[in-house]
Amino acid sequence: MPRPRRTATKRTRLTEHVDDANASDLEPETRPKPTKRARRGKKSRAGLEKLVDMPLDFIYLLVCKLHPLDVLHMARTCRNLRGFFMSRNSERFWQAAAKNVEDLPQPPEGLSWPAYVAFMFSTVCHNCGKGGCDAMFWDCLVRYCSRCRDKLSVLHTTKYDAARTLEVAFPGANIPFPFDQVPLHFLIPVMETERRKFEGDGIMDCFKGHEGWDYSKLDLDRMRDALNQLPPEQICSFIETKAKKLCTLREQTPPLVQWKEDNKAARADERQNAQKMRYESIRTKLIELGWADELESVDALKLASHPLVMQPKPLTDRIWKNIKPQLVNFMVGLQQDRLCRERRSVIWSRLQTMRNAITAIMFLNEDGPSHYQIAIGIPRIQITLKLPSATVVTTESFSFLESELPAFDAKWKNDARGYLSSLIRAKVKIAKSTDPLSLAIASMFKCALCGNRLHYQTLLSHKCYRCPKPVFAERDYCKELIAESLVARRCVVHGFEDEVETLQRVYA
Repeated sequence: MPRPRRTATKRTRLTEHVDDANASDLEPETRPKPTKRARRGKKSRAGLEKLVDMPLDFIYLLVCKLHPLDVLHMARTCRNLRGFFMSRNSERFWQAAAKNVEDLPQPPEGLSWPAYVAFMFSTVCHNCGKGGCDAMFWDCLVRYCSRCRDKLSVLHTTKYDAARTLEVAFPGANIPFPFDQVPLHFLIPVMETERRKFEGDGIMDCFKGHEGWDYSKLDLDRMRDALNQLPPEQICSFIETKAKKLCTLREQTPPLVQWKEDNKAARADERQNAQKMRYESIRTKLIELGWADELESVDALKLASHPLVMQPKPLTDRIWKNIKPQLVNFMVGLQQDRLCRERRSVIWSRLQTMRNAITAIMFLNEDGPSHYQIAIGIPRIQITLKLPSATVVTTESFSFLESELPAFDAKWKNDARGYLSSLIRAKVKIAKSTDPLSLAIASMFKCALCGNRLHYQTLLSHKCYRCPKPVFAERDYCKELIAESLVARRCVVHGFEDEVETLQRVYA
């Protein structure tokens, strides 16, 4: 008799049932200790907060070893560091960190170093804080995700409405002539990720090939409020100041765009080199395991495109130990595919040899069995086709067809006549001594594919008698290859129907 299983019971502490009123009467040793919430992340923050108390020379030496983006992240950890690095007096610390980035241009006029670093290196949306934002709007010096861009921007001009001036964009504003004819994109930043040329012989030159300009709704509202609130004598100077400021910004941003493109290309090259080094290391490891011949015969792209190989990380002993089983299984699969292709090629050439052997023995008529039906119907042919690849198969290997092929041809025709005769006898009463196929009316059949009526003598050579590659119940690569390489026709004539209506009308 099996022992009964013991059920686990939860032990309860006696102190949990003590009332609050009696808790003060207990001795300190028996009184339950109040639980405290564990604090996490305070030690590291406390250490960073003390950084501002250190000498400035020490902070300067520390910042000289950091990337500008690291300084930005450090400045966002606590209030003390934020107040220290975000002040104007800390500009030299940002410049020291910027020296660690090769050929980094100076920030545009009017843009602080923290904002410049966040725009150039951070991939966070400036509106919603979503990560992975690569869209940079150079006129606005901000990053927006696709959702925020659609939410914050408005299509204010099109390529057919390029001359959208202040007079048209802000009707009702008291703008004196000729300042009311200034194009809108001369004063308001354009929300475009690609730089465009704003100069040209005509106003339409800057819109050639583009659908239009996107502007920030906030900039449009600010411009509208300023034009409505300013007196007429100050509007002219306001427009000139805005135009000069935006023109200066557009003159300073091309070096930033070029540096960003060069940096992106350099990072792509670095990533490609890291992938190449990892590929070469993995290839060397596989050669040491005995896969040299397989690597020489297979396309190098198959191994290089493997997810575990194309990663831009150096191959360490620990990483190789983790990915080794998967890559070995991958190589085994490549080897099996190669052997299968070679085997199919051998069988394909043997099928051509079989065709030549059959043609040398007898001429196949259209109303007789095809090469496909012969290869499927005679078992010794498949045995010969499946011989080891090292075995040489010639036309003499199919010499047994001289005795078996005539018998198979007669049997196949006899089976076809028997099947067609059974179709007629199932519908019409005919004497056993009478051959149904000899009757003029009874020997008419209808093709199930095209619907044409055919006589027995022309039925076996009908064009619809040829059919696509058949589907076998059990997978047999030899039979499948036979069906692919030879002209496939049905083994039995199941694609025809007797003329039931005609027979019943005649013999009613």
